[in-house]
Amino acid sequence: MCIRDSNGALASLRTSLEINEKKHGQISKQYANTLHLIGVILAEKGDFEESFTLLEKALSIRQKVLPETHADIGSTLSELGSLAILRNDNLQGIEYLSSAAVSYTHLTLPTIYSV
Repeated sequence: MCIRDSNGALASLRTSLEINEKKHGQISKQYANTLHLIGVILAEKGDFEESFTLLEKALSIRQKVLPETHADIGSTLSELGSLAILRNDNLQGIEYLSSAAVSYTHLTLPTIYSV
């Protein structure tokens, strides 16, 4: 995504966040998904602090509403790990990335049947 496109995307996602909060509440996968997306875009724009805060909140919600082996938890852990390293907190980054790796090893992948 281009930075010039990200401002419009952020505005739309913030509106979506408000709608998700009203419709589903703050402790919902929809709210967490939108927080995650906003966090990713903010990281791409270089706003690491706000991004990290939103991704931590998304992770907290996802851990409450999703099974511990859900891919979305691994995705947020991975984003947090990368972001921590960009913030020069390598130890925290390694911890998040290690947790993401563990999370991904427990994924149940769909079975593909051949005909």
